[in-house]
Amino acid sequence: MLETYSDGKVATYIAIGAMFAGFHLSCLPLERLKKYQEPVKKGDQVPDKRRQVYQIGNFQYRLPTSRRKTWNAALDVVANSYSLTLADSSNGLIATDWDRFYLNKDIFRNKISMRLTTTINKETIITLHNNVERLSRGAAAEFRPVWLPSSDPTAEISRLIKNIAVLLKLDADTESAVTK
Repeated sequence: MLETYSDGKVATYIAIGAMFAGFHLSCLPLERLKKYQEPVKKGDQVPDKRRQVYQIGNFQYRLPTSRRKTWNAALDVVANSYSLTLADSSNGLIATDWDRFYLNKDIFRNKISMRLTTTINKETIITLHNNVERLSRGAAAEFRPVWLPSSDPTAEISRLIKNIAVLLKLDADTESAVTK
């Protein structure tokens, strides 16, 4: 009796083989038992790990698509949200102008810098940096407010990567699309 399992391999009836080999199924690790207990049914969608976005560094993401397709998607996503100051496709560089926003009675500004490179496997690496600053409030009337570095209160990098993944038809699940 042959069955197809979720990992795509064809396996024979395991219990009989295990009995002939002289050990019981209870000797197998729990992960392997679960793998063989769930046959793929017609119409089930098996997740394709080759279609995911992987975070490979603090600000680096690997996408399993060509540089040209990734460039077009990244340019669309960034141009829809920001004013571009640089878009150089030959070097894979995108930079934006400062964009101001208000959050919790504070004034922030940010600008995006992005670089696309290609790996040997024809995948694309996106290096993305979001420079965020918050306007300080002067303690006294004679002090002018200044822009001070701040952490990103909006998770803008994650939003940009997820939108690029959606345009490229990659796995864009809110939590598992960007995996380490």
